[in-house]
Amino acid sequence: MFSSEAWLAKSGGFYNGVATQSLRFDDGSSTYLTRTPSSEGNRRTWTASFWVKRSDFNTSQAQNILTSGVVNSTDLSIFFDTNATFGLYSRDGGYVTTNRLFRDSSAWYHIVVAFDTTQGTASNRVKIYVNGTQETSFGNSTYPDQNSQKSTNDDVLHRIGNRDYSSAYNYFGGYLAEFNLIDGTALTPASFGETKNGVWIPIEYTGSYGTNGFRLQFNQTGTGTASASTIGADTSGNTNHWTSSGIVASDCSLLDSPENNFCTMNALDNGGNGGVTLTEGNLKTATASNDWDNVRSTFVMPTGSWYVELLSTSGIGNGNTFIGIIPQDEPIPSSFFGSVSTSWGYSSNGNWYNNNGAGGNGATYSATDIVGMSFDGSTLKFYKNNSLQITIGSLPSRKYSVAISLYDTDESCILNFGQDPTFTGIQDSSTAGKTPSNSADENGNGLFFYAPPSGFLALCSSNLPEPTISPNADTQADDYFNTVLYTGNGGSHALTGVGFQPDWIWIKNRTSSVDYHNVYDSSRGTPRLYPNDTNAEETGHIVSYDTDGFTLNTNNTNSNASSTSYVAWNWKANGGTTSSNTDGSITSTVQANTTAGFSIVTYTGTGSSGATYGHGLTQAPQIVITKERNNTRRWVVVTRGIGITDYQGRYLDDTLAFNDQSYNISNISSTLITLGADQTNDSSSSTYVAYCFHSVEGYSKFGSYTGNGNADGTFVYTGFRPAFLIVKRTDNTGNWFVLDSVRDPENATPYKILYPNLSNAEDSSGGFVYDLLSNGFKFRNTEGDVNASGGTYIYMAFAENPFKYANAR
Repeated sequence: MFSSEAWLAKSGGFYNGVATQSLRFDDGSSTYLTRTPSSEGNRRTWTASFWVKRSDFNTSQAQNILTSGVVNSTDLSIFFDTNATFGLYSRDGGYVTTNRLFRDSSAWYHIVVAFDTTQGTASNRVKIYVNGTQETSFGNSTYPDQNSQKSTNDDVLHRIGNRDYSSAYNYFGGYLAEFNLIDGTALTPASFGETKNGVWIPIEYTGSYGTNGFRLQFNQTGTGTASASTIGADTSGNTNHWTSSGIVASDCSLLDSPENNFCTMNALDNGGNGGVTLTEGNLKTATASNDWDNVRSTFVMPTGSWYVELLSTSGIGNGNTFIGIIPQDEPIPSSFFGSVSTSWGYSSNGNWYNNNGAGGNGATYSATDIVGMSFDGSTLKFYKNNSLQITIGSLPSRKYSVAISLYDTDESCILNFGQDPTFTGIQDSSTAGKTPSNSADENGNGLFFYAPPSGFLALCSSNLPEPTISPNADTQADDYFNTVLYTGNGGSHALTGVGFQPDWIWIKNRTSSVDYHNVYDSSRGTPRLYPNDTNAEETGHIVSYDTDGFTLNTNNTNSNASSTSYVAWNWKANGGTTSSNTDGSITSTVQANTTAGFSIVTYTGTGSSGATYGHGLTQAPQIVITKERNNTRRWVVVTRGIGITDYQGRYLDDTLAFNDQSYNISNISSTLITLGADQTNDSSSSTYVAYCFHSVEGYSKFGSYTGNGNADGTFVYTGFRPAFLIVKRTDNTGNWFVLDSVRDPENATPYKILYPNLSNAEDSSGGFVYDLLSNGFKFRNTEGDVNASGGTYIYMAFAENPFKYANAR
C-alpha cells in the first residue's frame, strides 16, 4: 500500500493526513465488526465520530452504524433509516432522527453523535452534527430520561455495521473511515475536524478516550479475531480491538477516503429499464432484468488522461455487457451505451459500438477477464488482460463519464478506479494465471491490477485538476457568489456578511406574494429593475455597495419592511469599476470578472441589424440576460453552447417555451455579441443592461438536461456542490425556479422555492423535492416545470465547493 504522504504532496497539503484509509461494508455480504468490553465504562456520556460514504440507501431495512446491548431489551443504535434519515434509537428510552436526508453516494459525510443524559435540558442529551454543523431539525425528537444509563460502554456486545437479533440484520452498505468513540465525554465536532476555506476536513483527536473508547483507522488488512494486526485494530492506545465477520482482506485499508475520494458507479445516475443493482461499495454492477440497464460513474473525466479496469465475473460471454463512455449531459439511453451517436462501448462479444453500429473487432471477454479502458479526451482504448484490442480516435470534445450496460439476469462485473485491484477479492495471482502488478499511477495514486498506460491516472479527487476558484487557491467560490438572509428593519439598514462588495444584487421578499423581485447592480448605481416584470428601471432603495454587503435606506416591502424576511443573492464583478469597451460597433461600458466568468454590460442601442458590443470576458458567454432600462420591455434570456440550439431564448419574466428566433442576438463570440434590430435589446437610443455568464470549472455551470418524468429524477452533474440553482423548461411552458443552499441547508422537506417570473412568496408546501449533492443536483418529483418525461431544461448553477473538495450533502 502507498502511504498517504504520496498523494498529500500532490494536492498541496490541503488535508492533514488523518483519514487516509477506509473499510468497505457490503450489506449483501453480512459484513460487520464486534466487541464486548471486559468492564463497564460511562453509560451516560459518550461521543461517536466517524466518516461515512454511503453506497446503498434504497433498502427495506435500516442500516446500523453502531449498536450495543440486547435487542428488544436494552439495545441502542445509531443508524441510517430506510427513508435515508439518520438517528439514534434506544429501546428503553430515546428516539431522535433527522429531517436531513443522506442520499449523496459520491462523497464523504462526517457525523458526530454526542450523548449525555446528565444534561438538564432534554434536547442537549442527544446532539447530532453533520460536517461540523449541529442538526436542529428532527422528524423524531424523544430524548432519553435525565441520568438514564444505556447499553453503550456497558460490558455487553457492541457491533459496527449491523444489529443483533435472533439472527443479525440491519447491515450497513458503504465505507467507514476514522471511527472514534470517546467514553465519558460529550464533545463537539471541533475535536475531530476543522473548517478549511469552507470545507470540513478531518483532524486527529488528541484527548482521552476513556475506558471503552477506541480509534479505528482501518489501516490493517488482517481479518477475523481482534488484534493489533487485524482490521478492527484500536490505535487509540486502549487496545480495544474489534473482531471482523464477513470482511475479507480486499475490503480493508482501501484508498477511498475522506482525503482522497475515489470514483464509483453512481447510484443516483442509474437507469434504463429498471437500473443496475450496485453492491460492494458501488463497484459491482449486476442486473436482474432481461432488458438493458445502464449506470454511469460518480466522476466525469476532466481534461487529462484516465484509466479504469473492469473484471468480468459472470454471464457475459454473449455480448450483452458493455463498458464505455457517454457525455454526462446526455440522457441515459433506453438501450445500451453505444446505441446512440454520442456514446462508445466495448461489448463482451468483442465489437465496439457507436450509434448502434458495430465497429472493428477486438477479442471477446468473459468471466475472469480484465478489461482496461483508457481515455485522454480524444482517443479511447480498450485492453483485454493488458493487451490492446481497440483504438477509437478523434472523439468529440465533451465531458464523458464511465458507462456500464448490462442485459441478461446473470450478468455482473466489478470496476476498479484504483481503490481495489483485487476486484473485491475475486482476482488474485492464482486466478486464471494472471499476475497482479498492484501498480499506482504516475502520481502515486490508486492501485491497479495492470499498470496504467504511461501518463494515465486513477479517477480520484487527488488527481482532479485544481480549479482556479478553489478551497486550495487564493480565492474560493464565496468570494464571487454568496446568499444572505436578512430581516428588514424599516429604516437605514447596513447589510453585512456577503464577504465582498457585491456588484449584482437580487433581492426577494420571502413572505409576500405581491412584492416583486428587485435587481440592482453597481454599474447602473441605485436604480432597481424587476425580473418578474417589464417595467423600466425605477428609483431603488440601495444607497451604497459596501465592502461586505450593501446599505438600504427606507421602509420598502420589496427589500426592507420591518420584521420581514428577505433573501439577497450576490455576485461580484469588478468592485464597481467599469471601463469603456470599443471592441464592437457600439461602445459599451463593461464591468467584468474574467476569473468568475461574469460581466455587467451597459450600452445604448442603435437600431441597426448586425450591431455588435464587447462583453469584456475572455470566453464566449453561454447565457446573456438583457433588459431595456428606459422602456417597458421584456427581459430577454439567450443561450449558447449549453446543450440546446444556440441562440435560443425567451423571457425571464414569463413562462413561455424557448424557441430559435434568437431574440435579437445572432452570434456570441469570445469578445463580441452581435445584435439584430429587435427593440428588446437594440432599439435606437434606448439604454440596456446585459448580464453575461460562462461556465468556470468547479465554480459555475450553465447547461441543460432532459427530464425522465420519474420521482427518481434525472441526475445532473455540475462538478461542484451547488450553492445556487435556476432552472427553466425550454420545450414547453413552465415557471423559472430558483433554489439555494442557504434557505435549504439540507436535503429535506419542506423545500423553499421562489419563482423569478412571479412575485409569489416562498413556496414551502413540501410537494417539491430535490437534492443538492456534492457533484450536482437531482429533482425527485414529477413536476413538469423541472422533470417532465422527455422535457428539456436549462440551468444556471453556482458552487459552494468544487467536487474535488466537496463533502457529501
